[in-house]
Amino acid sequence: VGVHVDHHAMWIDPNDPNRIVVGDDGGVSESFDKGGNWLVLNSIAISQVYDVSFNYAVPYSVCGGLQDNGAWCGPSRRKSGSITNSMWYTITGGDGFYTAMDPVNPNIVYGESQGGGMARVNVATGELVNLSKPNAAARIAAWNDTIAVLEDDSVHAVTAAGKKRIGEIKAIIAADSAAFALRWNWETPFFLSPHNPAVFYAGSNRVMKSVARGDSMFPISPDLTYADSTKVRISTRTTGGITTDATGAETFATLVSLAESPLRPGLLYAGPDDGRTWFSRNDGGDWEEVTHRITGVPAGTYISRIEPSSADTSTFYVAFDNHRNGD
Repeated sequence: VGVHVDHHAMWIDPNDPNRIVVGDDGGVSESFDKGGNWLVLNSIAISQVYDVSFNYAVPYSVCGGLQDNGAWCGPSRRKSGSITNSMWYTITGGDGFYTAMDPVNPNIVYGESQGGGMARVNVATGELVNLSKPNAAARIAAWNDTIAVLEDDSVHAVTAAGKKRIGEIKAIIAADSAAFALRWNWETPFFLSPHNPAVFYAGSNRVMKSVARGDSMFPISPDLTYADSTKVRISTRTTGGITTDATGAETFATLVSLAESPLRPGLLYAGPDDGRTWFSRNDGGDWEEVTHRITGVPAGTYISRIEPSSADTSTFYVAFDNHRNGD
């Protein structure tokens, strides 16, 4: 009881086979009765924090997403005394990655679990709102209703004009289905606009925007990845070989870095896991690719971070990470 999942190491005492030590995503645990009971040795201050955020309360609070331990928030300091474990609390579960904190209302925080499972939390009331991923289901259902009306005549055959209209609608449905077949990275990037906390951006293979604190997201870009069909197919449907093991951690052709200029609203930057680099001057109205301007970096290199300049709207910085290819 209390032992974390996802084990990575095990040791059985050669002098006492009843004693077992395991290492997992929650730390180290030890048993003296062959696993019947466990001691969770959580006195070691270790964690893997992906990203952190802060708010403007006094004193300010900090949130961070931890690998397989959810997202946690806590105070930056106390009036007196030390900060204890009991002062930290979780806001979301699963694997924790990006977090965000409302600069106006310190009770509103955002967290996520793997694959873009984003949520908005009111820490004062405990209310949690899961942020729905955009999809074309409602639109497609409406189009199918239109087709049913056009075809629903038991006396007369569908006219040539009706058949033509049905064909047009089916083409629209196919296009919508393709456009909203979204891919979300294990560590989905999202942020609140530094210019308006009600404006929320997130990245799948397209850039998403909400003007209602994460609710009712809609796409403001085309697919910004190379959309390598082989990588997409293997990573989403066949990873694992004999037994499919597509957990989402293997999903390719997704955005992994997203940012907005702190100086100019709507000046957006996006980078996927396959090396393309983009920016938009008009809040996603148009996107310009600058991949070809960046030299000295192997093609297809993962873009681990984009940081817009805080002093010049014509400058931004890109960090590349190619260790996944042995570089």
